[in-house]
Amino acid sequence: MRIVRGVLATLALTVAAAAMACGGSSAPPAGGAGGTGTATPAPGAAAPSGGPKQQPYANLAQIMRALPFPSSNIIFDTQSHDPGAKKEAKEGGAGAGASATFANIYTGWPLVEHSALALAETANLIMIPGRKCQNGKPVPLDQPDFQKAAQGLVDAGLAAYKAAQSKNQEQMVEVSNTVAEACAACHEVYRDTPTDADRCTPKAKQQRCRLLTLDSEWTNQHVASLLRVGGCAAEQHRAP
Repeated sequence: MRIVRGVLATLALTVAAAAMACGGSSAPPAGGAGGTGTATPAPGAAAPSGGPKQQPYANLAQIMRALPFPSSNIIFDTQSHDPGAKKEAKEGGAGAGASATFANIYTGWPLVEHSALALAETANLIMIPGRKCQNGKPVPLDQPDFQKAAQGLVDAGLAAYKAAQSKNQEQMVEVSNTVAEACAACHEVYRDTPTDADRCTPKAKQQRCRLLTLDSEWTNQHVASLLRVGGCAAEQHRAP
């Protein structure tokens, strides 16, 4: 069985102290599967008419770095480290900072469950209309492969949640591959591109733009004109 390694060996996991000021509790809420305080996700429902307007506040890269990056690495780490193993508590107290003070509240398998659900919830966030990628291009919400990848992230997150509830590391090894494949379905098309300007560009358009630069008989001026007509980034694609 292949084991998926995390992108970073060390992850900084911060629990916001602001939750305490907003009426949060330092102890996990009661109920939920396995007594961890995490309830089974409910089916989708219509958005309420009141409350804040649904709109993006971060670009796609910021969302990915804030939620699925740390969450997926926590899941991957369960392949070689038992979340249920007793660990020495880190010293907190006054002056220790929020990370040290709150790092021991949600740990072990509950933390893995929360991370799995964060993956599933990420799909909701990245599908909010109007969000931009880091390069300023719109997130390709209208592309079937992007939509399929977003659904794959939901499925992978829920599968990881179920595996985490079992507290079985063998199941976590299996589901880690599922999570990695869900991430790759989007990354291989929209993130892992020759240049940053190509990110969030549909694959067919990437190929068309690249083909426009391959004829050495064309002048740079000619190519630049075609690229503009084709909606390509002329500054990133030059004739040989």
